[in-house]
Amino acid sequence: MPVQRDRPRSPGPPRSEFTYLEKDLLLRRSERLKIAAKRLLVHRPPSDPVDSLGMTNLVLRMLLKAKRLAVMSAQRRNQQGHPKHLTLKRMNAFSEHDFRQEFRFRKVHFTQILRNLDWTHDDGEVKWFRIGKPGHTRWVPADWLLMATLCRFAKTGVLRDIGKVVGGDGPWISMAVDYTTAYIEERYGDRLEDIEEYTGRFREFADHYKHTGKVPLDNLVCFVDGHNLGVGRPGGAGCVNENFDQSSLYSFKEKSCTLLFQAMVFPCGLACVWGPFVGRRSDPWVWGQTGAENVFRRMEQDGRGRWCAFGDRIYHLSQYFLRPFKRAANQPELSTAEKEFNVEMSRARIHVEQWFANVRNTFPFFQFRGKMKVGKSPVGRWFRVACIIYNWHSSVYGNQVSGAWDTPNGRHRGLRLQRMYPLDHLMRV
Repeated sequence: MPVQRDRPRSPGPPRSEFTYLEKDLLLRRSERLKIAAKRLLVHRPPSDPVDSLGMTNLVLRMLLKAKRLAVMSAQRRNQQGHPKHLTLKRMNAFSEHDFRQEFRFRKVHFTQILRNLDWTHDDGEVKWFRIGKPGHTRWVPADWLLMATLCRFAKTGVLRDIGKVVGGDGPWISMAVDYTTAYIEERYGDRLEDIEEYTGRFREFADHYKHTGKVPLDNLVCFVDGHNLGVGRPGGAGCVNENFDQSSLYSFKEKSCTLLFQAMVFPCGLACVWGPFVGRRSDPWVWGQTGAENVFRRMEQDGRGRWCAFGDRIYHLSQYFLRPFKRAANQPELSTAEKEFNVEMSRARIHVEQWFANVRNTFPFFQFRGKMKVGKSPVGRWFRVACIIYNWHSSVYGNQVSGAWDTPNGRHRGLRLQRMYPLDHLMRV
């Protein structure tokens, strides 16, 4: 990631629109022909006069074709409306409805995110960043970087389709997504796993679960479950890491290659997420790696209450983690009370699975395992950033989980996320 992120305020392209001419395919082919011709003359000098004449004719033909391609490229770039006049669209180019549909946020909340990311100046004007590889970089505005990332996650098409929405071509959109996700992961990655962010609300969470009448427990604060994100088979077509151990990603539960994530979902609709882990790992093993039970134990030792989480039958039972009743070896069947408890908790536990489903429905890019190429793309970082952004989205608009805990009498009408965890609170550093 480049160290310098601010563009100095100097005369240049207008801030309302940033347009640059990228070398199109014809011009790139022309330059490759010139380089190939020079290599033929330098690295393969002919010894025979006949071979020398043939080599000269070949080089001349290559240079003439390169010149012809360059002229065609210039003619195309001069045509009005040519797609290689890459105009990076800004936020003002979209209506309010189209912006919400394409980027999942309203403009006012999108501007708030830019401000909390420290991507705007004191006067509200967005900053400009230099992205790209050494020797081939461009200045791009911060709002376009975030728009390109959100549009990439919100669409399942190729980069060409995303370029029609936000402007730019495929390579620059890809670099914009890498730059933005690396920045957000570096800035907020630790907070995605920080349970201490929510410990001050545990009493309110437990009371809310109890008052809804859907959970027969007094000290429950969250539900826990794992999620297997389907990925392409490592070493397959398009994977640069051919020696990747496929067995480490293979999940016997899903019968496919996956990355494993685990979430602790609270009744306010927000979640702590850990991962990625290789698909061969199990949910109980991942739960042990999170260290969440140590937080519960430390809170009990400090006199801040004894709280617990709830998961499915595969997890290990402890004083800080509960699961449904299981029939013992010498027990013919569960009692009526135990069956009723399992039914009630099963209906409540479904919300942690709905949280992951909402993430993938909000960002359909993660629904297609063919695009999740481990070894070629930072798939784990992408999904973590998607979870971070979805927490921001839920703090503004709510979600299915937060709306599911309404009491029948209406006295506890869900948890007001804007009051408990506003966007500025979630994005503070």
